[in-house]
Amino acid sequence: MRRAETRNAPGWAPDRMAMELSYGVLLPGGRQIKPFGRWSGEGAAGYRLNVGTQWAMLGAETDEASLPGVRLTMDVFGEQIADGVRPPERRVGVLGKIAFR
Repeated sequence: MRRAETRNAPGWAPDRMAMELSYGVLLPGGRQIKPFGRWSGEGAAGYRLNVGTQWAMLGAETDEASLPGVRLTMDVFGEQIADGVRPPERRVGVLGKIAFR
């Protein structure tokens, strides 16, 4: 594929990068707590930064308090989004997820 064709290919984004740093700790009863930091660069001056904690109930079959085959997670985080044109936007968020295995 020639260079010009590569630049026009769907999904081609040479100026994007993402990083995550997290550490999960297992708690009694099939629970997990995971502090995290996420950063993604989006374009020349844009970025997104998330800092928070994720709580998870892993759904182990041997744990009577959880549901077998179901993973429940909740993220509580602060977020800053900048695009290089406007002042940075700051948010606080809560995100819940349910996954079935």
